[in-house]
Amino acid sequence: LRPICSTRRSLRHERSRLELYANNLSNVHGMPDLPNLAILYLGTNRLTTLTGLPEFPVLANLSLRENQLSDLAGMPSLPLLTELDLEANQLMSLGEMPDQPSLLGLRLRSNLVESLEALPSLSSLETLDATNNQIRRLAGMPELPALKDLLAEQNQIADLVGMPDLPSLTLLQLQHNKLVTLEGLSDVPNLADLYLHDNLLESIEDISHLSALAQVDLRNNAITVSAPLAGMT
Repeated sequence: LRPICSTRRSLRHERSRLELYANNLSNVHGMPDLPNLAILYLGTNRLTTLTGLPEFPVLANLSLRENQLSDLAGMPSLPLLTELDLEANQLMSLGEMPDQPSLLGLRLRSNLVESLEALPSLSSLETLDATNNQIRRLAGMPELPALKDLLAEQNQIADLVGMPDLPSLTLLQLQHNKLVTLEGLSDVPNLADLYLHDNLLESIEDISHLSALAQVDLRNNAITVSAPLAGMT
């Protein structure tokens, strides 16, 4: 991979990396179409729109963290994109996010997202980090058949009713929410690690049907009855 000082010729003819972190960019208009660009870092700028971002055909890693994006209007579908970092923007909705068929990891940490309902059906997605947003419920989010890790701590989630089937899920982080019940947590047959500490749980439903569970963290709740946990042993 070539460093930022590479000539435009090398950027056009080799799989390349372009770093534009910590500049003063407010838009991406005029960015050249670099057919071999594989890694693009645009974090810590002042971007408010993605309109004009080229459809880089082999781009695999795109970082847009620490900008001022309030929506994803103008973002193209990138066929080989595997990692997308949108941490620390001002996103409230994902409604204008196009399908990204190869995406494995999506980082939405520290935004203002209220719902995952508008998330496209990302068939390859394995890790979704939605930590520290304003999400109130998981109902309506798409079924993500490949999802292994769902990080949704530090939100406003009060229940799991309507949570979709997530057959590949092994890690679920829901600590520091407002959960008062686990009702709805059923169709996650491969769930191994469940983090529920720092919620408002007073009791828990029977979770013995989650036969793959290896670790459950229930610290700092108000649980008075532990009988439903007996089936875990």
